[in-house]
Amino acid sequence: MIKMKERGMTLYFSIGILIFVGILIFSSMSCESIFGPSSEEEEEEEEELSYVYNPYYYGGTYGYGNYFVGSLSPVIYGTTVDSPLTPSRGMMYLIGCKLAGGIMGGDISLIKPHFE
Repeated sequence: MIKMKERGMTLYFSIGILIFVGILIFSSMSCESIFGPSSEEEEEEEEELSYVYNPYYYGGTYGYGNYFVGSLSPVIYGTTVDSPLTPSRGMMYLIGCKLAGGIMGGDISLIKPHFE
């Protein structure tokens, strides 16, 4: 089993444009450590999952080691919720995109859209 640990910080910035519309910006810098399985875990996995082998599945990782990820996530939201602490009616819409790499620095580049 692949294990991952993440350490870092995130800064939040929010602007309310109208009563029901706003913009959020998340900026984060983190260090992600990816570890491989120990020999005992490999033996257990082979016994449990021997029938599920897929040679084309890579697991979505870059490999074992430490990676720095710098990202910026702009989010636009709209809400008609009557109370943020105890909502009883209304809806909330979020559209965002996580952008990592490039001018934000880091070892990993990605674009991850988010709709809610």
